[in-house]
Amino acid sequence: MGGSRVLVLCALLAVGGCTAEPGAPVHGPRQQIPRTKVFLEVPAGMQVDENLPGLTRPGTRTNVLVSMVRALGMPPDVRIDGAASEYDSVNAPRYGLEVRETQRLTVAGSPAVAASGRRTQDNTSFVSVSVAVDDYTVLMKGTLEPNDPVSVDDLRALLLDVVWKADADPGGRGLDITPAAGYQRAGGLVFTLGGKPGPGVPELVVTTTDDKVYTPAFESFAVDRFQKLASKPVVDKVTMVDLAALNGYEVTGGGSYLMVLFKDDGCIMIAGTSDPVKYPDQVPAFREMARSLKIS
Repeated sequence: MGGSRVLVLCALLAVGGCTAEPGAPVHGPRQQIPRTKVFLEVPAGMQVDENLPGLTRPGTRTNVLVSMVRALGMPPDVRIDGAASEYDSVNAPRYGLEVRETQRLTVAGSPAVAASGRRTQDNTSFVSVSVAVDDYTVLMKGTLEPNDPVSVDDLRALLLDVVWKADADPGGRGLDITPAAGYQRAGGLVFTLGGKPGPGVPELVVTTTDDKVYTPAFESFAVDRFQKLASKPVVDKVTMVDLAALNGYEVTGGGSYLMVLFKDDGCIMIAGTSDPVKYPDQVPAFREMARSLKIS
């Protein structure tokens, strides 16, 4: 596992060898995804988005979210079992997913799983590829609007052709969080209970946006973003906050948490979600981590 190793993560099909899927588009040079060691080709009309981090098509819901989760000693096969469980017959309906296909793959000698299908709540298509490489699990989750120029098969081929550069500097954004007891950094500014990803596992994610919001709309903006969390929570409490010399709002309800801090050139959003039945009382931990935010 030398630091200079470069893996071209192209799925090994049949007997072996690195084979692109038929009709897979050629998009030109790969670009590094911010705060990761992942390099992806960028489809025409899409661009690298630091806020996700990943790729986005401006003005649409089409995007690819990329993250690296530390293995923390978990065997590769176990990591991929966890990633695959999100798309099984029990969990997929809970997340509003109609799964068309799930396939276990070997990617550059590393176990992987690819899944695709439809999100029932908004009729978008999804493509997900997870690869256990080195001491990380690389998670790539793509969303395609209906009639997007990139097809599901195109996006799947693109994600399977990812390049991982072990010695690449993932960089940062001058933000940091102190994990609460039991939480560990899972890659970038993502923190999970026990450091292990999985359906419903408590997770805190720090992101930034370029939304410019004026003071009278601060509270309504925060509430709207809270209600759009994947957990679809119901608002229970809204609190004004002042943190790191920034004004903002904290919204809680249904075991979910969101803090939005407003800057002149955008927002910092800190979102905590979990399955409140399996993991009750996580909001205090989410609040503790959010309020530990340091900006450098």
